Amino acid sequence: MPIVGDDSHYAYDEIAFATGVDLETYSQFISVSLIDNTGERDAWEHEVSAFGVDPDTFPKKEWPPYLHSDDWNPYLKLGTELVTEWKQITGSLIWWPIEGLPDKVNPNVFLTSPGWDLRGLIDHITSMLNEPGTAVYVHCALGADRTGAVHAAWLINQQGLDAKTALDEAAQATSAGAPSADYRRLVAAYAAQR
Repeated sequence: MPIVGDDSHYAYDEIAFATGVDLETYSQFISVSLIDNTGERDAWEHEVSAFGVDPDTFPKKEWPPYLHSDDWNPYLKLGTELVTEWKQITGSLIWWPIEGLPDKVNPNVFLTSPGWDLRGLIDHITSMLNEPGTAVYVHCALGADRTGAVHAAWLINQQGLDAKTALDEAAQATSAGAPSADYRRLVAAYAAQR
């Protein structure tokens, strides 16, 4: 989670330091949040608030959001400025709470449904990165399951890796460990439908 400290500020400077990327050279910063607004509500509220978005826009009882809102649009950029510890940044939040693929469930629900849609998320990240001057930061709560699945799917999409190799690389990129079985199944289903 990119929220740190007692004041719950957005960890923009910490992200820049940890990644070694000079975010100041980008004109737009987009945080892609994969967390949910129910079980991870406290952290989620701090993050959306950092982008100037009222958390009550997405009530806790409405999970998953795409089943409870006729106008649900995960492509929507929320907010226009990010308030960090030291400064305001031109930035937006994309809220795309993906889920893992349970055993013996139709993968299309998790690869192409209106809200979870891993395939759409990867395509959208690619599209955003093609916008000049845009930095994209993708995260979940701990960095293993959802972030690992998106990282692996990105590697499959951009580098043509097979699912196992992509999952291995994603697991090695974080101290949080490898994605759980549901997220490994999601990545395997994504790779199989490429």
